Amino acid sequence: MSRPRKIDAISTIQQHLEFHAFQFAHKWLPEKSLMNGWACPEELELHTFFTFLARNKTRVPHSAFRQASHALLRMKGPVSAIRHAAVHRLTQDRESLLQMNRVAIEFMMTTGESSPPAKLCRLLDFLEARLPKSDRLARSGPLPDQPLESKGFLRRRRYRESKAQLTPLPKSAIEVLKWVEGLLVLEVERFLHTVLQ
Repeated sequence: MSRPRKIDAISTIQQHLEFHAFQFAHKWLPEKSLMNGWACPEELELHTFFTFLARNKTRVPHSAFRQASHALLRMKGPVSAIRHAAVHRLTQDRESLLQMNRVAIEFMMTTGESSPPAKLCRLLDFLEARLPKSDRLARSGPLPDQPLESKGFLRRRRYRESKAQLTPLPKSAIEVLKWVEGLLVLEVERFLHTVLQ
């Protein structure tokens, strides 16, 4: 008997992105998407979708397609980051995970959803409520004369924060943290299984 596949939030978000990318491709370019080998959403990979979109963005004269294509191509970086995190099972902090969820909602709205996708909105609400907020990140704002989006600034801030966190915890505290983390993981998996599958 095979073990059930572990469900996680990022993989779930990735599956929703692939489904909506597939629908978008089949709505506007059905023959080309079939020639690409996309007969179902599971066959589409997000990184190939953006290449496909860039190659075919002028083939449909409809203005709605062109506007959506340009908007989707601008989302390539954040969506590729979601795919990368899902494929490589990368751990995310609270803000990164919430931002990925927001990007996915925007992506789906751009592909033609008439209203925000209810499942991902419920996931966003659930994660915002359940994932602990980091007081350290909330207190440390940008340094004077340095914009928040500066990569160098963010890298230095992460280094300072990780350096401050190097104080080893007692073994009993580590065990309690592992237990609490395990409970949270089970709760997230249960939510994903019942609400999003």
